Amino acid sequence: MTPLRPTLTVRRDPLRSAVRTLPHTHLALLVHLTTRACPATGRVWTSPARLAEELGLTSTLIEHALGQLETRRFVQVYGGPSELCTIEMGAVLVREAPAPLNLPLADPV
Repeated sequence: MTPLRPTLTVRRDPLRSAVRTLPHTHLALLVHLTTRACPATGRVWTSPARLAEELGLTSTLIEHALGQLETRRFVQVYGGPSELCTIEMGAVLVREAPAPLNLPLADPV
């Protein structure tokens, strides 16, 4: 894993959109994920249960919030709702380097 740095860079417009449109619990989750994301890949490897414990929220609320964040394209979630998953940050987080292609690709149609 890429070592965490004391600073991170975010894009102003997507962050402004999140602040104006998201409920406070969803915004808290987005900020939490942003601070935990690998600066090179923009990904977080975690589970809804772990996020719930870290934020003091229920797993059900976390799963709902992740779904809403994904619908609004703030994040992309790979994996099931109740298991270990990979969460890739959307436009809010500025990555330090291009993300490697290490996630499974969908089968060609």
